[in-house]
Amino acid sequence: MIRTAALALIAVSCAGLGFVKSQALSARVRDLLLLRKILRLLTGEISYAGTPLPEAFYRIGCKMEMPFRDFLQDLSVDMGQYDGASFSEIFNRNTDCHLKETRLTREDLEEWKEFGRMLGYLDREMQLATLKSFDETLAEKISELKEGLPAQKKLYRSLGVLGGLFLVIFLV
Repeated sequence: MIRTAALALIAVSCAGLGFVKSQALSARVRDLLLLRKILRLLTGEISYAGTPLPEAFYRIGCKMEMPFRDFLQDLSVDMGQYDGASFSEIFNRNTDCHLKETRLTREDLEEWKEFGRMLGYLDREMQLATLKSFDETLAEKISELKEGLPAQKKLYRSLGVLGGLFLVIFLV
């Protein structure tokens, strides 16, 4: 009886793991879409309102969900408290602190940090060009992910179920 319950628990756990991994793919796409939203709002703040970066980050943060809200608002506060660190260092520090909780991959975060390095030291026109370039890069990445998303999600779910059944058969 206990052995049967343990085997059933193993099968259900493996299937659950496949479903969790499947949901993580969807969450990554959602997080990338939120980064794009930040870029578009930042473009509007810089080009139309002429808002300085610290104020723009704070305003945009008010419109975002966690952890992006904390990232943007803390970035704004850190920029206002000049401690000798460059914008790139402040951006990287806040990215590491707040965005590690997201489903973004290490590669996604490195690209985001590179964007921060390019954004901080440029004039308004170059900032807008940087925003546009990174927005296009994100759009391509999201498009590629969405294209393969259904197949990958199905693969993870199937592997979870089949892996659980394999373990049960192996242990019997």
